[in-house]
Amino acid sequence: MGDQRTGSGEATPAAAGRLHGIDFWRGVILCTIFVNHVPGTLFERLTFKNFGLSDSSEAFVFIAGLSLALAYGRRVFAGERAAVVTSLARRAVKLYGTHVGLSLAGAAIFAAGAMATGNADLMQEQGRDLVVDDPVGALVGLFSLGHQFGYFNILPMYVVLMGLAPAMLFVGRSRPRLMLAGSFGLYALSRAAPLNVPTWPMSGSWFFDPFAWQVLVAIGIAIGFRLRRGGLAVGRLPLACAGLVVAAAAFCTTDGLGTCPGLDETVRALVDTDKTMLGLGRLVHALSLALCVYGLGVAKLVQSTFVYKPLLLIGQHGLPMFGLTAILSAIGQVVVESYGHPPLLDVAITGGGLAVMICAAQALSRRSVPLPLAVAAP
Repeated sequence: MGDQRTGSGEATPAAAGRLHGIDFWRGVILCTIFVNHVPGTLFERLTFKNFGLSDSSEAFVFIAGLSLALAYGRRVFAGERAAVVTSLARRAVKLYGTHVGLSLAGAAIFAAGAMATGNADLMQEQGRDLVVDDPVGALVGLFSLGHQFGYFNILPMYVVLMGLAPAMLFVGRSRPRLMLAGSFGLYALSRAAPLNVPTWPMSGSWFFDPFAWQVLVAIGIAIGFRLRRGGLAVGRLPLACAGLVVAAAAFCTTDGLGTCPGLDETVRALVDTDKTMLGLGRLVHALSLALCVYGLGVAKLVQSTFVYKPLLLIGQHGLPMFGLTAILSAIGQVVVESYGHPPLLDVAITGGGLAVMICAAQALSRRSVPLPLAVAAP
């Protein structure tokens, strides 16, 4: 189906079409997640998390909110409450099953890596030590979402968000300001209380606090409904302000382009950048970056380049590609933690992983039509 275009250059959906700009950016984010989840490589230092206060997590959750509004909008405005709630409940179950399966696969990959390389430390990091010390507790914790491995801990938040989504969608369809007010109220409560889900059997709380991160979904839903109504105009002043925020964050996080050693550390100590509770600094930066990307029509500018179609295909199959990303990242971590970071190894891991993702997306596209937007994103 053809797309309608706004003056900003981004696509808005036709009645039953897709917003291909969202698919493209989801593909970019999935590739970025893969690179970021193999820490220490040459390429991990080049991703946008190194040039700002937010990273791919904020972008992924925000796009999920957009996708919910665009995919469920017709049924929401038609008042099909039962159908929407049932669909989102099924989605939550699928996300839960995917999380459990990926976590078990990840534990197996690291265990196999520890046995093959003799590097026992592989099972002592990111919560994997519980598998060795208390296997039964680890399994119960895993299936109850009480215990989560590092780099495998974002899908539980999505399970909770699917439970909050129906209220956001049905209130947001007619009273978006009320929906946003309630969302920001919950965000403020989660920060003040603090309100989070406890972990078990190890004491603590979830790495991603769903009651804080839901505000990005709410904002995405509100904007998604505006896009369904014919687009979203971006004024010069908001775009300029957003650009200033993005530029200032890039300057600070790079230590003033290397001219002010320690500037990044100083700014992060002053600005609220807590990731678990979605610090205000991260939230403002993520929204400013999204406004710049949309307002400048970046997706349209790269449509004629060779990278556009592969990234578009990856983004159209978000959940299976996310699962593949998690597996490839685990394999990459085993390799670099066992053999270090020779430049050629970094190139092989990153290039090989991205090539596998592109091939997998092409295979999925040949076997089926693109998934609905809400299904494409976790």
